[in-house]
Amino acid sequence: MKILVTGSAGRVGRNIYIHLMRQYQVVGLDMTPCSTIDYIGDIRDPILIKSALKDVDFIVHAAALHAPHVGLRPDDDFIDINVRATEQLINMGIEQGISRFVYTSTTALYGYASTPKDKAGWVTEQVIPQPRTIYHQSKLQAERLLQRISEKNALPVTVQVRPRAPYLNDKASTKVGALLYLAQSYLLPRQVTLTSLKSYP
Repeated sequence: MKILVTGSAGRVGRNIYIHLMRQYQVVGLDMTPCSTIDYIGDIRDPILIKSALKDVDFIVHAAALHAPHVGLRPDDDFIDINVRATEQLINMGIEQGISRFVYTSTTALYGYASTPKDKAGWVTEQVIPQPRTIYHQSKLQAERLLQRISEKNALPVTVQVRPRAPYLNDKASTKVGALLYLAQSYLLPRQVTLTSLKSYP
């Protein structure tokens, strides 16, 4: 089993890489050189992606522009990196024959819906997102795009995660821990159900 982790220099991607490498062949892709990077470059570069996908069975996609980049990068960069590059990655992965795609999203995309007026907000899968920023909008667009691609191509499992509270340990109650648990569980022959999990189809 060979796994590609994008954004593997970030705290989420890096911890996923380190955890999975204990049992699987893992390659990482990011723009910042570090010990969990095997391919250095832009997630939008199709030549780089093609090289990184060689013999890959499973993709964990954690690379993205994030909330701190809002106002510092043009809005189109968010669409280009968070949406178009995600589309390119999964389509190239399908051509390569991947068996599963894990996408890391954010509960922040619920935006205004998570903070209703005059009452406490409670987010469930039934809450309709109301994005506040271009970051939220881009992550929501990517989720919807992945659902369409999964249904069209009958990709066995496309997982979308909306974790919260990043913290550097591997307990399942944390953002990193939940992702590690999710990725690990889907690599093993058993089922797992998390409230932050969506599977398509």
